[in-house]
Amino acid sequence: MADAEEKARQEKIAAARKRVEEMKKRRNMQSGQSAKPEPQDAGPAPGDEAQDKPPSAVVDGPDGDASPSPTQSLAQQSKIRSTSFRAGSGSGPVSPAPFSPDGDTAPDIYRKHVARIEELEKENKRLAKEAADAERRWKKAEDALSDLREADGDNGQARGEPDKDERTEKLEDEIASLQRQNAQLQQQVSRGGHGHHRPSVSSASPSTELQAELEAKTATIESMEIEM
Repeated sequence: MADAEEKARQEKIAAARKRVEEMKKRRNMQSGQSAKPEPQDAGPAPGDEAQDKPPSAVVDGPDGDASPSPTQSLAQQSKIRSTSFRAGSGSGPVSPAPFSPDGDTAPDIYRKHVARIEELEKENKRLAKEAADAERRWKKAEDALSDLREADGDNGQARGEPDKDERTEKLEDEIASLQRQNAQLQQQVSRGGHGHHRPSVSSASPSTELQAELEAKTATIESMEIEM
């Protein structure tokens, strides 16, 4: 395990040295290749310096330039993301997202609900007033109907009085007619009595029937007069 780690470390160092050499060559070519490269014994060799530092450290060149390793690049990216996240979270609260498809926020929705409640309360008051008015009109109509019924009853009684009078007159006429018929029959019986000792049954029977009918009519008239 230690050998594998050491091998990986040596490979990283070799790769770093190779990059440093390539960078030095490019800089020398850009400067017109007029300057000679520094001798190797003037300072510590890049390989020795790289051995003294961890593989993730930056390798300094002659001009102070650095070539970041892959491990360092990942660490810097992670640090940049963390810094950006902290900066975004500390910039202040994010405005709340709309709660409705129309883009209304919570205060707008609350105001709309309050306005709707007020409208419903006004509508309820109006309906209650209309119901009270309708109830008053209904009671008034009931009273008027009761008065009409009483008036119709009085009129019916008033109309019934002439009917009773007519019936009474009719009965009185019938009684008078029966009385006349009875008187005539009695006269006939009395005339026939001079020639006979007893009246015949045929002549006495109609007189009895007329007398009974006369008494019935008289009783009817008396009962009607009592009712009146």
